[in-house]
Amino acid sequence: MNAKQPVRSSGGITGLPPRYCSDPTIFDLEQKHLFPSQWFPIGYESDIAGNGEHFSFQLLGLDGFCVRDDHDQLHCFRNVCRHRGTQLCPVNSSGLGTVPEGEPCSDNPTKSSIVCDYHGWKYGLDGRLIAAPHMDNTPGFNRADFSLYPIRCAKWQGIIFAQVGAGQDNPTDSLTEILHPLNRIVEPRGLDQFQRKKTISYVIQANWKLLFQNFNECYHCPSVHPQLTPLTDYRDAENEFDTGPILGGPMRIRDDADSVTRDGDYCGPVPDSLVGEELKKAHYYTVSPGFFLSLFPDYVMVHRLSPLAFNQTKIDCDFLFLPASGLSLPTGATAWEFWDQTNLQDWEMCERVQRGISQGNFSPSPYSPLESLLVKFDQHYRQQIARFE
Repeated sequence: MNAKQPVRSSGGITGLPPRYCSDPTIFDLEQKHLFPSQWFPIGYESDIAGNGEHFSFQLLGLDGFCVRDDHDQLHCFRNVCRHRGTQLCPVNSSGLGTVPEGEPCSDNPTKSSIVCDYHGWKYGLDGRLIAAPHMDNTPGFNRADFSLYPIRCAKWQGIIFAQVGAGQDNPTDSLTEILHPLNRIVEPRGLDQFQRKKTISYVIQANWKLLFQNFNECYHCPSVHPQLTPLTDYRDAENEFDTGPILGGPMRIRDDADSVTRDGDYCGPVPDSLVGEELKKAHYYTVSPGFFLSLFPDYVMVHRLSPLAFNQTKIDCDFLFLPASGLSLPTGATAWEFWDQTNLQDWEMCERVQRGISQGNFSPSPYSPLESLLVKFDQHYRQQIARFE
């Protein structure tokens, strides 16, 4: 039997005014003032475990790449050669469905440098320009002036985050400070030991805030996700965090299921540290504005969001597992097949909301008690954007 349902209230508060998701000028404010100081996840330390390994990423319309140098330090740079602006690393275009992992950048066989394919300019793994053919006698040219453009990055629990730039009017908080409240939840299961096994990428025709609102409530689950209801009770979510950028909490997995997968069975190794009630919990958290973190007994799911326009958002959905030991182990497919179906159901509804509120002459009703976290999300967002309106 599931525990008594938690009591929640939305206080009769109505939803976010539609203009915040349908007005391009609001998105322009977010791009200029809000997003530059925020941390967005871009990849994983396990993606570049060896020195000299690197991957490309796209964030807020900016192409970048992340590299591990010879001193085991991580660096992120804009994905442009300083000579003519050539893209150094190939970048995948992505839409609905599965796409390949980020392509490796061009480099020499020893992985000791980054080399532009166009004119042969060579950069060290720390971004310094170390060779520029036929440029030494060029008037006004100094190699020290043409290092790669840096992008601020940091890591947390094996996940790499980037920040495109903190404006003077919106100073940044440190990544560790923001995510510290989640440490007590992720550290016991060894999140930093998990490795990405699968990524499914989507471009959704909806505002990023609608995706956050959708993820933070299960009021819609009985009607939109019939495959989810037999595994978790939509009324059973706990609001462990309900202020600030982090929202969410655990839901109990039903007694006749082990995990949230297509068949309800485990699809990956379960951490030895996970015992008792934690074996029957699925944890769901959002970290505004670019990160959903979902923890299950046998795997971790991460949604990485990159707002593209007032009505368009790119999402990369990653599935992480502990390294497998032994020969007879599940593949993990029952997790990503289940969530690809669930994600597509959510994205359709978010796109329908986007189209509906964009027609004008719409006033939202009060939130349901099952949407109490949406009140908190809206309040946090309004506090942030109010400084710039």
